[in-house]
Amino acid sequence: MTLECPTTTPLAVNHGICLECEGEHVDPSYYHAIIGSLMYLTALRPNIMFATCLCARYHVNPNTIHLTAAKLILCYLLHAPNLGIWYSNDQKFDLVAYNDSDYADCKINNKSISGGCQFLGERCDW
Repeated sequence: MTLECPTTTPLAVNHGICLECEGEHVDPSYYHAIIGSLMYLTALRPNIMFATCLCARYHVNPNTIHLTAAKLILCYLLHAPNLGIWYSNDQKFDLVAYNDSDYADCKINNKSISGGCQFLGERCDW
């Protein structure tokens, strides 16, 4: 399978990923390994947070569409290696955090989705 790698975003705006997506089921352990690696990377690459969390919602019963989306995130990381957060040793950092919740706005299961940002010094981590 050949993937066209976007170099500007980790996932397209109209990605089409949903719970009822048609596709062949894939090995969940392989999908879990990819998602786990991506979750680890979100500490230094907050630009993949939304796409990674979107893919993580479908870890119970993944299919080829979900796997393709996870591979597109990996492809994005491969083609955008210089983006990320770098911390300097010689600066003083104060941590300030903000959180926002939208209370039952998820269209799939009416659960709350929360988001936030953290400022470490002058740098913002979404």
